[in-house]
Amino acid sequence: MMKFNGNIESQEDIKSYIEEVAKKEYEIIDELLKVFKETTDFWIKNKIAMFLRKYDNDKIPEAFIEEIKKPESKNYDGTIVDCCSYFDCTKHFRFFIDIVLNDNTESYLWAMEVIGRMDGPFKLSELNAAIELLQSAINEKQHPDKIPYYAKLLNFLLEEKVNNVVT
Repeated sequence: MMKFNGNIESQEDIKSYIEEVAKKEYEIIDELLKVFKETTDFWIKNKIAMFLRKYDNDKIPEAFIEEIKKPESKNYDGTIVDCCSYFDCTKHFRFFIDIVLNDNTESYLWAMEVIGRMDGPFKLSELNAAIELLQSAINEKQHPDKIPYYAKLLNFLLEEKVNNVVT
């Protein structure tokens, strides 16, 4: 690989250099995702997730979500859920609503962050279902300590319903 030493003479040189760096970056991402998926050590998974969260690659959030869904990840997934907030996870909206409603670790707080950073647009049916679930959880006082968080998320979703919905 060509190393940048300040002596790149032309636009073609810099273009070649950037292409080489980008190719290496994708190879590194693929290798780290392979380790992420194969290791059973959550410390390693978390470190890889924190490193990969800064890269714009659709494979990354999909791998994170796949990991979060694994039963063995329960109680160890907070960092990985947090790392999802660096990506637009709109297509996984319902999945993160389920975490908010059903998780009793810090993951539900991170899931709220992920939802808050979603770009949308949201499907009206999914948004209505989430609003109904949150309203029900508030009314039934299922988790009294979560009610202020549910209310905050409910207000956000009602705002999104007005501004960022597709039918």
